Amino acid sequence: MVQEASNTAVRELAVRAAEASEAGSELRIIVMGMLRDQGKYPEARAMLEGVVAAREAAESAGEGKVEDTLDAKGFLAQIMGIQGQLVEGRGVLEEVVAGWKGVEGWEENTDAAMALMILGTVMMQQGDLENARTTLQEALKIKEAKLGAGDSSTLATKGNLAIIMMKQGDL
Repeated sequence: MVQEASNTAVRELAVRAAEASEAGSELRIIVMGMLRDQGKYPEARAMLEGVVAAREAAESAGEGKVEDTLDAKGFLAQIMGIQGQLVEGRGVLEEVVAGWKGVEGWEENTDAAMALMILGTVMMQQGDLENARTTLQEALKIKEAKLGAGDSSTLATKGNLAIIMMKQGDL
């Protein structure tokens, strides 16, 4: 009964969010998180694709921020990865990282660092260790400067780098 009520609430929010303008895309991101947490990845992906389209349209009209579009694309790539679509997800992540590198001050942006870390992790999973190492080192530089050496996200990046270095015989 509780699950049914939750599903009904999520569906209601999804319908309202789908009808919302760009201002409602934050609501759609929240609904996507709920769908993802319930294991409803196709629905979450569809929701995110709508958010990305809305944010790209707003950006083209001069009403949106590139950073918002990049964040939505990053979430989309994560869902693709969860669904086992690493190749497609990597392509989206590469677009996201390239987009962040076009934003002034990206070298100090923790969202850019997160995109780099996720891309580096996907590269590592695909066996592209050299590119993964370079990408993760870039992420680590930002994270250490902005979050500190003891931050959990910084430590996760260090852990992934250590795995790569072990696989390459450098540790």
